[in-house]
Amino acid sequence: MLPKVVLHKAVSLDGRIDNFEREILMEFNITPKFGINAHLADADAITRFVDMIPPEAWEEWEQHTPPQQMEDSDDLRPILVVHDNEGKVRSWDQIRKIPVYRGHLVLNSKSTPQEFQDYLEESNIEHITTGDEQVDIRAALSDLNEQHGVKVVMLDSEGALNSKMIREGLVDEVSLIVYPTLVGGEQQKAFFHAEELTAPEDAIGLRLKDHEELGRKLIWLHYSVIKRYAEQKEMGDEAVNEFLEMVKGVQSMDDFKEKREGIFEFVEHFLISTVESLKNVVNNPPPPEQLQERIARIEESQELLTEVFEGELDRIAKLPGDSGYVEEFRSLMESHFEPYGKELGELMENLMSRMDGMLRGMEE
Repeated sequence: MLPKVVLHKAVSLDGRIDNFEREILMEFNITPKFGINAHLADADAITRFVDMIPPEAWEEWEQHTPPQQMEDSDDLRPILVVHDNEGKVRSWDQIRKIPVYRGHLVLNSKSTPQEFQDYLEESNIEHITTGDEQVDIRAALSDLNEQHGVKVVMLDSEGALNSKMIREGLVDEVSLIVYPTLVGGEQQKAFFHAEELTAPEDAIGLRLKDHEELGRKLIWLHYSVIKRYAEQKEMGDEAVNEFLEMVKGVQSMDDFKEKREGIFEFVEHFLISTVESLKNVVNNPPPPEQLQERIARIEESQELLTEVFEGELDRIAKLPGDSGYVEEFRSLMESHFEPYGKELGELMENLMSRMDGMLRGMEE
């Protein structure tokens, strides 16, 4: 099972991640909001982070280096996980002094220099090896969940790793601390740095969840990432599998109360992605045979997830505890998602009408 991933960055107003002064200690106030178990950074990001920590903080931490407790379930501090395939980070004696982490771990691949792996062993730094030439980040996340019980990861990295994980659908939320600064520059370091898109519809959609003023000048923005489950045929199965992973641990009404917010967000993401997918088809209709296949694919995905979703809610309603929570949840979903259902119906009618017109035109 994959953990939830929150991409978290401090940025200038124009999206830069460098060349402006940051208030690091104030930024620490945001991370507890997510209940993270692990903080994932690449080698460059952790090096930059260490360099920005003020001297007075190091002086205070020098007095007491907290114990490393990778397996201590009572210690709520996260694990620091560093993506370091090339063996760049050699300052682990210093990094260990940062008291906000209960343990440290490195992600590398089979191509990582043996000399660096030996260094990690000598330094007593655990590492997970996945992939041949590059780190298999999906497999690494799965290992973090299975081996260390990590359920929520905060990704705070440079642009390349952020972009890779977003494009691969591994990021669930985006958290930005925005500084009132314009940096500019021709060689920009942005928090999301990827190849140019070939079509506007390939842009990653976000939904605002929360926002807050920090002090007198910083703004915190918190978004959900809209995942496109309905774009490909196999995505119907992927959405179902993700949903089943989410609810399989629900064995009592207390479990359900703990997970219902996540279930609610999952269904909303699915509906939004389906609406966006249908809008793209309406605006850029393919040939009739492809349009017919696309409509059937989306309908199949909706029907499959609806069947599984209703079945799981029926199962949960029979678990020990007050089943009224499930009925209350159903009612909330019906009222909240009614506009999405109406929009989906209108889009499907539009597509069916357009397809009928295409087919009649071909017959004539």
